[in-house]
Amino acid sequence: SVTIVERLRPDARVLRNMENIGYGRGMNTGLEIIHTEFALITSPDVIIQPDALKHLLTSADSFPDAALIAPRILNPDGSVELSHDVSLHKRPGFGRRDNEIPPEGILCADFLSGASALARMEMLRTVGLFDSNIFLYYEDDDLCQRLRNAGHSLLMDPHAVFTHVSGGSVPVTSAYIWRKYWHMSWSRLYFERKHYGWSSMINAFLSEAPLFALKALAYALTGKREKSSRDAARFMGMLGALRGASAFHHIQRKSQA
Repeated sequence: SVTIVERLRPDARVLRNMENIGYGRGMNTGLEIIHTEFALITSPDVIIQPDALKHLLTSADSFPDAALIAPRILNPDGSVELSHDVSLHKRPGFGRRDNEIPPEGILCADFLSGASALARMEMLRTVGLFDSNIFLYYEDDDLCQRLRNAGHSLLMDPHAVFTHVSGGSVPVTSAYIWRKYWHMSWSRLYFERKHYGWSSMINAFLSEAPLFALKALAYALTGKREKSSRDAARFMGMLGALRGASAFHHIQRKSQA
């Protein structure tokens, strides 16, 4: 994608990271040098539909207290991807939401997906950018919570439409699956400790980690390797967070070698 950008827009400034530094740190690399009022945060596997940015900017002008304004995000088949939500601890009470009807008008949400959003830079700077301790997952929950705690609102404008080709930027391998679920669990517990303290983190570990360990063992005994690896990664990620391991331990080992 960098090659395509450089060919189509030779005037674009491209920042290159020599290794995978994670989603939040990668975004911060660009956000730290932004001097405009707004910045578009978006994944590389997103297609921006015509007039989508215009709608986002119109909403930003209409609601000056909004720190993030997100689009309606569609899957490649045209179905709606749930990209706005209630706060993290309220979600379990809603159950599965696959058939949720998307809103027809602009709404105020507790959470907006970090896959795509227009950010008002002045407000982001007041609370800090993405948490550089997180490699992947829940960095958008963390940012949204900090923005809401500071009194800023988060909007979703369904008239702005993006299409998300989920998983299109990374090949799916066994190593990828392990990293995915390790970081998902690590970041979940890190979020608990950061916002609610050690007791909340330990309670989350005790309620979920033993189940992941048992499932990993059961799947291993029945020959279901992929599921066993997934749940083993979940358990190890939680254990790593509890022990204070860095989310960037794999990069640190590589640099030391």
